[in-house]
Amino acid sequence: VCALNRLQFNADRPVLIVTGDQDPVIPVAHAYAAHRAMPHSRMHVISGVAHHPHTECADTVARIIDDFIGSDKQPAEAAVSL
Repeated sequence: VCALNRLQFNADRPVLIVTGDQDPVIPVAHAYAAHRAMPHSRMHVISGVAHHPHTECADTVARIIDDFIGSDKQPAEAAVSL
C-alpha cells in the first residue's frame, strides 16, 4: 500500500513523521519518501528503534511531540535523526 499520491492533501496541515530506523514492517525509506512529498513536514528517525517508537522509547517520542506542538517555527527541511 502506498499513500504518496494522497499526501498533497496534507499540504495545509502540520505533519510530524516519527519512525524507527530498524522498522521491519514499514521501511524507513517510506518515511523519507513521505517527507520529500511533504516538504512542510518534520521527520524524526530514531536510531535503534523498530515499529513502535511510541512504546520502545516513549519519553523520546513524547519530547518530539511536545516540541512539534509547541513550535511556532517552520519545519526544518532536513530530517532529524536521534
